[in-house]
Amino acid sequence: MEFAFTDQGGSFGPVLSRGSVGRFQMVPPVGFSELLAGYIGSSELEVEFSPDSRRVAGRHPAGVRVFGTENGEWQAWVPLEFVKGFCFGRDPSRLVTVDRTGVAAWTLGKSDSSGWTGREILLDSPGAAVRPMPTGTGWLVVLADGQFVEIGDSPGPIVRTLGMHPGADALVVDRTGRWAATVASGVGEVRFWDLAEGRVVHTRTPGGRAGVCFSPDGKRAMLWGDRFQVVATETWKTAPGLPVPSTGLVLGAAAVSPDGRLLAVVTDVYEILIVDLEAGRVELAIEPPSRVRIFALAWSPDGTRLAAATAQGKLRLWHLPTLRGELTRRGLGWEKGR
Repeated sequence: MEFAFTDQGGSFGPVLSRGSVGRFQMVPPVGFSELLAGYIGSSELEVEFSPDSRRVAGRHPAGVRVFGTENGEWQAWVPLEFVKGFCFGRDPSRLVTVDRTGVAAWTLGKSDSSGWTGREILLDSPGAAVRPMPTGTGWLVVLADGQFVEIGDSPGPIVRTLGMHPGADALVVDRTGRWAATVASGVGEVRFWDLAEGRVVHTRTPGGRAGVCFSPDGKRAMLWGDRFQVVATETWKTAPGLPVPSTGLVLGAAAVSPDGRLLAVVTDVYEILIVDLEAGRVELAIEPPSRVRIFALAWSPDGTRLAAATAQGKLRLWHLPTLRGELTRRGLGWEKGR
């Protein structure tokens, strides 16, 4: 496998759609780059930024690759067989992974050719998904058998078991620390948990390759699969819709910006809509240079970058301030953009 990075994104830039102006292509590319994170044809990719926004990592079945966001340079390669999930810790130099051998913490550094200096087994039970505890220390983990548990930040026994979700293979935690959601993508089911009480409070079945994300204040959850839904977490009732097709298109992923103003959502597998949540309108539509299925989206914590993990094993990054500047230069100013 080779590492690849171009800050020109090849010969053609992303295709953009802005309001009634129609579609146009950035030539030469502006604010767009590509990183090769996995095997060509992989459908198991996910993407995440480090807490300081200086690193971006992509997962595929054989491991996790970490890159610098400023220059695209490869920084670390965590080789694992059939890795199921990963996340950064509060320390941007710490990465936690789950695979069929257990839950492990990796310290990123420069002491060997892989770019990591240490590995610590936190739990020797096979895992499916992991996220950091929203407050305090420790980790929330979905185990391979469907158990949803909390573990500590150092090797030791399970701190508590919240419950079971058979078939769960993904985990999302809201920033306020009140809610978590486990996802069984194989059956299109999402279960919402009250973390303080350690119990399921609501279940939804958006179908398809289901997924979920929370707004930063935890008051809304956006679900996708065979249909797109917005749920108010105070009542667990369906909230007013957004200008996103609710059915009829294959919805691949969604993510809310750190300031809670913008929603990025994949529609028709290939295209990303940027939706202003306050105004309830689509601000921008982005299509990568080649039409390849997008499986995951992530915003950098500083809100300046949007990353997409694609079926070609590539991470595609957009630098939003640069895109906004180019749109302004063309007289298509994105007033709400950063």
